[in-house]
Amino acid sequence: MIIVGWGNRKTKDFGEILPSTCPICNNKISYHLVRARDWADLFFIPIFPYQSGWFLLCPICDNGMELESKKDINLARELSEHAVNLSEKDYGKKIEEFCKKADFIDAE
Repeated sequence: MIIVGWGNRKTKDFGEILPSTCPICNNKISYHLVRARDWADLFFIPIFPYQSGWFLLCPICDNGMELESKKDINLARELSEHAVNLSEKDYGKKIEEFCKKADFIDAE
């Protein structure tokens, strides 16, 4: 007997990247960059991912938005990497650049 399954979701949190106010829970938060992958299983062991997505999620209510374009995903990952290494002023400049370049956020 072989047991095969799918829908086993694994997530990886890459940390805070975008300070904002969540429109759902109205808390001041920093969105987290999260990658979610759905895996096919064989005998309850994940074998290969068959679907994946990148999201910006509120850490309080878990609502957020999906990053659909490669450009947005790459910008978010770059911002996540810079969050650790930059001063607060330089990080603020990176966030402004990110918001202007990203397709899912209207630049003001």
